[in-house]
Amino acid sequence: MAELIYRGMVYRDNAPLRLEGDTVFVPTDDPLPVGTRLQVRQGSDDGEYVVTHVRERGEAGMELKRVEGDAPKQTVHDAPTIKPTGNEGRTPKKNRN
Repeated sequence: MAELIYRGMVYRDNAPLRLEGDTVFVPTDDPLPVGTRLQVRQGSDDGEYVVTHVRERGEAGMELKRVEGDAPKQTVHDAPTIKPTGNEGRTPKKNRN
């Protein structure tokens, strides 16, 4: 059993883990999206993992892989700023051809 922590908050407490090859399987009906990073605390072992696969059929859950060393984190960019045009909320005129 382990504690799964997402963005500093407990996502799942007493989560069962099952080792499957080089991944860890966590059965859950509400898995996090692929690419999501989370901390897994199991006893004195604390590590960063990433969701590599989500299972929706059979035994539902997510597969996690441990992030080794200083693997680069995914870069998140801000959305570009869009300047208002003054036409927001107006219904476009119909083309009368």
